[in-house]
Amino acid sequence: MNFLVKVGLRQPITEQVSRELIAWADGSKMKRALDVLAKNSTREERTQTAAPEPKVPKVPEQPVAAAPGEEF
Repeated sequence: MNFLVKVGLRQPITEQVSRELIAWADGSKMKRALDVLAKNSTREERTQTAAPEPKVPKVPEQPVAAAPGEEF
């Protein structure tokens, strides 16, 4: 996002700025990945102990009409 903001503001992206943004992103990947894994494992534990979700009736599929000039 930082890179896109600079592009959107028409600021020049120098090699140094590009390297800094890449280094920052690479440095925060592991922490973010661990946070996501921790959140998902907690969610998985909750779903294993929670009551089952109610059944939702299936809606019959409707045939899809072809657009003019198209054939299925």
